[in-house]
Formats: sequence, structure tokens, C-alpha cells
Amino acid sequence: MTGSTGAIGPTGPSYIRQPFANLNIAEQSIANLGAVTYSAAGAAINGLDYTDTNTFTVKTPGIYVLECVLNLAADNDPGNDFAISLNNNLINAVAPAASAANAGPIVIIRVQSYLANTTVKIINRSGHNIRLANGINAGSAGHFIFYRIADAGAVT
Repeated sequence: MTGSTGAIGPTGPSYIRQPFANLNIAEQSIANLGAVTYSAAGAAINGLDYTDTNTFTVKTPGIYVLECVLNLAADNDPGNDFAISLNNNLINAVAPAASAANAGPIVIIRVQSYLANTTVKIINRSGHNIRLANGINAGSAGHFIFYRIADAGAVT
């Protein structure tokens, strides 16, 4: 014997738009301990606070992926170091990416759990100014993406 049929509901998973940022990086000079700035043109940002042209604030805690590619100009001094500054901590920045060369691409990648209200920015830790150069197109001196992939515990 079979019971009565229940109410019909939605099928399949529902779409939940996760927080993300997707921005180009224009040609610029970055002072030692200064932050990379991002181009507003063509930027796509959802669910993250974006302030000061260089800082993101996590609103929804969880596991996030951060990827940043920077194109170092040929006229830089050799020995270049960038990292992720959390909560404006310039001393204990995380996920450093360094290059012994003076020019070419440098990549920063990190997958990490972040708490709500954590601030995130990319900083120059080289001990000298760094210039980022465009390729053929304007706004091609780098690219930055930051997006949430899952719920997680409270570790930053």
C-alpha cells in the first residue's frame, strides 16, 4: 500500500550567487608596502565591499580563492615581492610571490577560509618601488579575481 503523494516542490539545486570580484589592473607605480590599485572600468563585484580602490572586505564568511597576476615592467630593480595583506597587516602578509627578475609576470594564489569583515589587499614588499606595465591593451598590467567557493570554519 502506498501513501498519498506529497506536495510538488522545486527540482534540482537552486542557484546561489557567491561573492566575487573580477577586475583588471592598469599600469601603475607601487611604493614599498603600497597596495595594488584596480581599474573600475569593466569591474564585476558582487557581495564584497570594495573601498579605497585597493581593499576588499569579506561580508560572507567562507572559503575563498584569490588569484592575482601582475606584469612587472622592464625598468624595475631585480628582486620583487608581493603578498596578500589581511586586515592591513603589512608585516605578516601571506601567500608571498617573488621574482628575482626585474620584469615579467608574477602570480599570487591562495585558497583560504576568511571571517566576515576581513580586509584583503595585494601589497608590494620588495623594499623599493615597483612599476606594473600594460601589454598591448590598456588595463592589461594585471588581473585580480577573488571568489567564495564554500562555507567554512572561522579561520583567517
